Amino acid sequence: MSTAKDHQITCEVPTEPLLQALKSAASASEMSIKLAKRSNTAVLCFQMEAETRQGKRLEITHDLRIKLLRVQESNELKEPMCPPPDIHIVLPSLAKVRTVLERMARLSSHVRISASSEGNLSFEIVSDGVAAEAVWSGLSIPELPAQSSEETEASDPFSQKPYYSVTVPIRSVLKFFAGTAISATTFATICADYCLILHVHIEDDNDGGTLSIYIPAFLEGDN
Repeated sequence: MSTAKDHQITCEVPTEPLLQALKSAASASEMSIKLAKRSNTAVLCFQMEAETRQGKRLEITHDLRIKLLRVQESNELKEPMCPPPDIHIVLPSLAKVRTVLERMARLSSHVRISASSEGNLSFEIVSDGVAAEAVWSGLSIPELPAQSSEETEASDPFSQKPYYSVTVPIRSVLKFFAGTAISATTFATICADYCLILHVHIEDDNDGGTLSIYIPAFLEGDN
């Protein structure tokens, strides 16, 4: 491909068709992804093998149209800048969390997510005289990267600030949870009142990867 640099190709992928292809792969025994051309259009070709209930072999193919980015365009892509995270927490069953958020979305457009070092997680809404909260406890807390002594002294210890919170649009979180069918391990990173970063770890017997989404905080005065 003309856009290749250092054997790397950057492309722009529509999320909804990608999600449909990945959901189809959930029941597949094998899957391969290839970069191809169809009538001079770049596509990601998902080829899967599965079995029907009768035990017959079934081949499934998804051609996902993509946009190849020029080298200059790919060089402009950078991860969002954010402060050091305050806390990581492994999320409970995303199917259950999604159900809670869908109900909250009927009452409010934003949710305040809080987590503590003791493994507590809460989703809270307060809107037009309506308040609701969902709480989970006993969740795992992945260790944060080691800090220098100066950084440790400058930050508030968990004993003084047990909860870290951020307010984000509910719809943005629900879009992420739409991919629950492909997640093996999912955790959240909170930079208090700055952003929420959600991570899905996707793995198989031989390899794996992490898909992350950055959601900026909603602050009073934002439209």
